[in-house]
Amino acid sequence: MSSLNEGLIDAASRGDLEEVRRLLDKGADVNAKSEYGGTPLHWAAARGYLDIVKLLVDRGADISARDVDGETPLHRAAANGHLDVVEFLLDRGADVNAKDEVGGTPLHWAAAWGHLDIVKLLVDRGADINAKDEDGETPLHWAADNGRLDVVEFLLDRGADVNAKDIYGWTPLHLAAYYGRLDIVKLLLDRGADVNAKNGGGKTPLDLAREKKYWDIVNFLEKAVEDAENILETKISGTSVMATVVKSEG
Repeated sequence: MSSLNEGLIDAASRGDLEEVRRLLDKGADVNAKSEYGGTPLHWAAARGYLDIVKLLVDRGADISARDVDGETPLHRAAANGHLDVVEFLLDRGADVNAKDEVGGTPLHWAAAWGHLDIVKLLVDRGADINAKDEDGETPLHWAADNGRLDVVEFLLDRGADVNAKDIYGWTPLHLAAYYGRLDIVKLLLDRGADVNAKNGGGKTPLDLAREKKYWDIVNFLEKAVEDAENILETKISGTSVMATVVKSEG
């Protein structure tokens, strides 16, 4: 890599707007890539340097460039919580549903890191709320896994599948129980999560909570399982009574 291009990447990563402009004027490649595939735009987006992001895009930076992990500048801005950069990139045509090497979208990453403002923006701009990564996990899985209660609530409000299963049969409730997220366990159940769902190993969220010794979650889930069984018994009993009535009337 030429010294000009190295200097451009360094200046973009440091937030030195004037140096970025000077190097571009001297002929540095606006789409030069570092050892791991990051362009100046990747670095500026990741660090939240909006003025540099704008300059690079105006000078022809590839808004869809991928690094070695398959991440676009939008992925990096979303993961690092830079709302203004995310909005600018979307306005300039960035793919809101681009997937990286593990199948993660910008929404997955914003959800995982708890950037609710960015999650809202991405969804409003057409992000697939039930997009699945290579393991079959949705943004709701990532948010539940990482304990992002406000993000979980928003995603559910906007139609996320509360019982979505990954390729191993894990639902968001399995993850919340496994990682000790009691507040999220409560919210998911309140929104219709199946307390008796079994993963690929035949384990329920309660089984996982017991294994991890999260006794507060165990106690809560035991009560939820009992309530679910009572509801089922009531439905079965009601169906039997109705069948008897219909038969006697017939």
